[in-house]
Amino acid sequence: MKHSALIHPFLFTLASVLFLYPDTSTTIAFSQVFRPLLWLFLFLALLNFPIYLLSKDKDWTGILLTIFVFGFYYELAFFALIVSNALIILTLWFIYSKIRKEKINVRETT
Repeated sequence: MKHSALIHPFLFTLASVLFLYPDTSTTIAFSQVFRPLLWLFLFLALLNFPIYLLSKDKDWTGILLTIFVFGFYYELAFFALIVSNALIILTLWFIYSKIRKEKINVRETT
């Protein structure tokens, strides 16, 4: 379960490519979906290392990659909704942690 933080950006990438296939199924074969999917997975895997160097945490790396995926693959309005909600939640979480004087941790504390 330790590596689950980094799987959701790849699942959203898979969903975005498969979501486009029904609209283009009359033009392309299903086997032609794998090549762009492979390139997008490779691009996402290559982004994983620099983002991990910035965040120093696998959970935050997964969150930041997911926000990138939403912004890169989905509509601007949907991305704006996701980013605004994420900023509101992170701001409230930061204020709450400063009030409680606790370290911000995205992992469960069990």
